[in-house]
Amino acid sequence: MGLLVSHPGNIMYDQFYGGNIQRFARKALNDARFNARIHYHGYNDTRSERVDLSTKPFLDVINPVEEKIRLLNRFDPAAPDLPLLVIFGMPRLLNWLPDEADRNNYSLNGSLHIEEKVRALWEAGYRCAVVPSDLIDNGMLHLDGQGRLMIHGHTFRAVIYLYPEYAKPSSLAFLENYVRHGAALMLEGTATRDFSGRLIGKQFAAIEAGARVTGFNIADVDKLGVSEDPLRAEGGSLEDGSVILTDLTSLQQNAPRNFEIEVDGHRFSGSYEGAFAIKAAKNGSLEKLACGDCNALMRDGREILRLDHPVDLVLRSDGKGGYTAIVSGEPGSNAIHLMQ
Repeated sequence: MGLLVSHPGNIMYDQFYGGNIQRFARKALNDARFNARIHYHGYNDTRSERVDLSTKPFLDVINPVEEKIRLLNRFDPAAPDLPLLVIFGMPRLLNWLPDEADRNNYSLNGSLHIEEKVRALWEAGYRCAVVPSDLIDNGMLHLDGQGRLMIHGHTFRAVIYLYPEYAKPSSLAFLENYVRHGAALMLEGTATRDFSGRLIGKQFAAIEAGARVTGFNIADVDKLGVSEDPLRAEGGSLEDGSVILTDLTSLQQNAPRNFEIEVDGHRFSGSYEGAFAIKAAKNGSLEKLACGDCNALMRDGREILRLDHPVDLVLRSDGKGGYTAIVSGEPGSNAIHLMQ
């Protein structure tokens, strides 16, 4: 997520290997909730404990998953909604002296356990991106005129800053400005000297006094005005208010999964196999929809969409009161009944 917000375009972030075909399938659908895709490596990889991606056993598992993900490609999702930004102090991470025992195999201060803290946040349902303080020092991360934190157009409502010791003056000035705007800040760690070794106790004390929470504690994250993602069990929320749900079991067992979610103040319910995505207008009308094995869709207890036979469907508003549809399945008549 940190790479996602730190770059203005698409990125390749992951090379995923292994010998368990199901892990590929689970990861592909899990990543799709946040508009990420797997690039499958290792074609003809016949080494032990690896999966040969050219074989029928692998393709039989992955092809149905990718068919559902292609529906999301047509949906064209926005970036994931990440209300929380975690910033770690790069100078502190790189500096393990004089405690050499804190040094890990990458010559970093492994005793800080930064990745573990962020993983715990994510698993607790707090959707976040994690970036180094370098993004402050190079000007990429900044506050807009309203005191909102921004990177490449992505806006964050709260910050957890981990380990400010040895911070550069630009990072300290950023934190001073942030708390001056009444920002939602959780601050972990102390700072006695800056990057040049100058004493900064008084400056840091003012920053610490302006933080809402001192000390890293997941139980206190709600004090920053950030809530757990209600979709964390099967989906992800996107920046434009749309939602993506995915479920591998429903796809592999050919058993539609029932859902009920709130989108922009309206309750939508129905069922899907594999993948589902929806974006609605303020009045509840559909702007776009992608649904594996779509049959019917309810809004606020009233049916607004039905198909004669369940099929994979992508539906998009043309902005003029009409819709375009892509229907996947066996040839034959299958009317789409839209009752908005």
